[in-house]
Amino acid sequence: MAAGDELLPAGENLGEAFRSEEYWNSFFVKRGDKPFEWYSSWPFLRPLLRAALGAAEGAPQPYTTRLLVVGCGNSDLSAQLYDDGFENVTNVDFSKVCIADMLRKNLRLRPRMKWLVMDATAMKFDAASFDAVLDKGALDALMGEEGEEGERQGAALLAECARCAAGGVVAVVSLLQDHVLRLLLRTFRAGWALSIEQVPASPDMFTSPLQPFLVLARAAASAAATHPPVQLRTLPGVGVNAAQARDVRRLVESENAARGGGPVSSPPPPPPPPRPPAASPPLTGKMVEVFPPHNACAEVLAVGI
Repeated sequence: MAAGDELLPAGENLGEAFRSEEYWNSFFVKRGDKPFEWYSSWPFLRPLLRAALGAAEGAPQPYTTRLLVVGCGNSDLSAQLYDDGFENVTNVDFSKVCIADMLRKNLRLRPRMKWLVMDATAMKFDAASFDAVLDKGALDALMGEEGEEGERQGAALLAECARCAAGGVVAVVSLLQDHVLRLLLRTFRAGWALSIEQVPASPDMFTSPLQPFLVLARAAASAAATHPPVQLRTLPGVGVNAAQARDVRRLVESENAARGGGPVSSPPPPPPPPRPPAASPPLTGKMVEVFPPHNACAEVLAVGI
């Protein structure tokens, strides 16, 4: 996220600015065609998102998954998903400047992808219009600072994601500040299976005390599983975000205790990460040493009911 720090709002009104359409219109004008990425990059997100979306390596493409990306911004993530076989992608953002730029940039190269100017907290889609809804940074932007307005808009965003993906999957990439995680746990308490997995950070976040996590909510397989346990997977040996990891663990343990407690259970091991596309920057020895692949020696917490 450091690449765009000079364009970020200064002062005490960070949350208010991030919730403003005017701020983002101005931001994207100043940013031009240079993508602004939140938190992590494609080589690290790809294996996690493919597993979340149920895409097996070698399966026929394009995939049929109806995917909605909320608060898409001018990130390359949607284009990378499209090029990886997820061609049925709809993107929404409330910034007219952003959507116009992204439509111009992608129309010829990715003709099946849709770009819509829309407020993600009050979307116009019918319920269950999508198999999966993906957010990378929009929830954190709305809830940048703890307070009533951020809580209200964050709750509205998650309610819309759950409505549009009813029966499917909601995936949120977030830094999981305490107030954000508490809202996620409340929203996906009944009727959803919730898992939380730490995302290997991209180089620009190696020294950040807040590291990204992928929160994955799947519609419960049966009506009986109304309060399934929350599963947590963190990467070992990442001292820079030790305080964040403790906070996430504490809130998950508290949530699972409220859901009934019980024996420890483990989620199935994630699939081995596929080799990044040729165009992606290779993983360096240093990066692998600091952040092991997400399927290696991961610590798992899942307290069942």
